[in-house]
Amino acid sequence: MRDASRGRWPAERESSPGGRIGEILVSRGKMSEEQLRAGQEAKRTDPRRLGEILLSLGFVSEEDLARAVAEAGGLEYVVLTEDSVDPAAIPLLGEKALRKYAALPLKVEDGRLVLAMSDPMNVLALDDLKTLSGHPIRPVVALEEDIKRLQDRVFGIDEEVSELSETSEDGSRRGEEGGTPTPSSAGPSSRALRTSTSSPARTSSSYATESTASSNAA
Repeated sequence: MRDASRGRWPAERESSPGGRIGEILVSRGKMSEEQLRAGQEAKRTDPRRLGEILLSLGFVSEEDLARAVAEAGGLEYVVLTEDSVDPAAIPLLGEKALRKYAALPLKVEDGRLVLAMSDPMNVLALDDLKTLSGHPIRPVVALEEDIKRLQDRVFGIDEEVSELSETSEDGSRRGEEGGTPTPSSAGPSSRALRTSTSSPARTSSSYATESTASSNAA
């Protein structure tokens, strides 16, 4: 089912069948014109976005599609790492809104909130996030899985699960000894950006090599 919170890719707003994104992918050698036509033909009976169809057909990678989206919108494409995030920017938007729109605040620059998004052409999302943050938004494009990975780390999900597991085991041992387990006092907000080593980001051979940074848990 389509997520109502997401907007459409620019290609779906174009009057031409291929749209700007399809043209970019072909011109960059990421797929052939025949593949684009096959995707366009499938789109006639498939309600999904053209980019999703091209992905499902195996014609393009997620990174190639994201880069094409960025180019079509005149936006920057970023490879996210823990170092990409300024902790001071995180409180500007709540977790619920960020997860709803697959977005992540990176920093405030020249009075604008730089926001990593998987779908930066979602005008309704941009308006909502601008209102919630109180800042004009400068969107940049990133892979959705990278955004979600950092969201989990920023909001302490990974460490929370580990901590709950350790607390449960400790409580069981204390129970056997007749003691009372002591709950942890550290919450997700105090653990923002204290992360485990990140997985390497994907790169495309035709683009400049980009490497990700790794950080250890504090």
